[in-house]
Amino acid sequence: MKIQDIFRLGKKGKTVSPKIINVDFVGKKDQPALLYIPYGMFMSFPENGLVGLLSDQGNEESLFALPTDLENREELEEGEIALGIPALKNRIYFKKDGSIVTQNEKGSITLDADGNIKQLSTTGKLGFKNDIDDLATVLTDLITEITAIITVGSPTTQALSPASIINFTAINARLATILEAQ
Repeated sequence: MKIQDIFRLGKKGKTVSPKIINVDFVGKKDQPALLYIPYGMFMSFPENGLVGLLSDQGNEESLFALPTDLENREELEEGEIALGIPALKNRIYFKKDGSIVTQNEKGSITLDADGNIKQLSTTGKLGFKNDIDDLATVLTDLITEITAIITVGSPTTQALSPASIINFTAINARLATILEAQ
């Protein structure tokens, strides 16, 4: 038996199910193959993507497909892992120093081994937002309100005006929609 009988390269065809894909290889088209992906990984790789095919003792009726991407290789140090979507240039790196780096075309975030955020983006700015508000705007409004504080009463009994209290309460409520107390 030759190695070609057990291992060959092919191209992914249509996806039959999350576990079965059709593959094309020399002289054969639309052959069903069991998609083998390591535990904890999930993917739907593109049609015409390269697959390594293993067969059970040359039996083309039982093919195992191992997806690969020879065009988008990462330069990693020994023991490191990178996951991503090559077409979008999104990556998650698990570095040997214990850090985790997430990256896309607009920036990256590095979580070091101690749990500290080290790098925020290509602009160097940190952005927190949700569907309602963003932290930068809320904090800007807070500083504006602080600089416009109105007090009432004599110097020994001064207090915040009811209007300032209402404004600070509203800003606090906006912060609560963005940040979660730990």
